[in-house]
Amino acid sequence: MEQMLNNFPDLTEDFFKQGYEWVDHYKVNRLQGAENARIGL
Repeated sequence: MEQMLNNFPDLTEDFFKQGYEWVDHYKVNRLQGAENARIGL
């Protein structure tokens, strides 16, 4: 049990890092899609 608790912060950090990367990627895709629609692609 202690081993799991010791590993938990690393897992949490990786999880949030991946989450933020996904959100950034999503925002970029949203912006690119809006730009493409604006210029008529």
